[in-house]
Amino acid sequence: MKKLLALTLITALAAASQAGNVTVVNGPKQPVPVTSVASVGGTALAENYYSGHITTSATTTVTSNTAYVSTIVICVTNAGTGWSITIRSKEATPTVLYTATAALGTFTPVGVGKPVISTSGIDIITAGTAGVADIKITYSQ
Repeated sequence: MKKLLALTLITALAAASQAGNVTVVNGPKQPVPVTSVASVGGTALAENYYSGHITTSATTTVTSNTAYVSTIVICVTNAGTGWSITIRSKEATPTVLYTATAALGTFTPVGVGKPVISTSGIDIITAGTAGVADIKITYSQ
């Protein structure tokens, strides 16, 4: 019992001695997780933000370069008629990141634990009788 009490006291004192400002440096074998991509192949990437107010049925290009998507937020204030919203990569066989038929009053946040690659860029494709949607996308390049 005395050994357990002593060990508990030592652990508490050790933790207390570490309080205050602490700088942690992690090497490449122990990276600190982040919500966006910091670098790919040694090339540093910057976080970018797209904010669009979509009111037509058309293709809107967010970027024409490969991107790493971390969040998508869609808010529909007018659903139009059979208006669909698709967010996808620009490659020959696109990766669909989001697709749905617009519904009035919907707020759809999409967050991913690790960013999703969107090769060749990002397109927002709307089809049907246009409504109104605000779309926000966070991506790194």
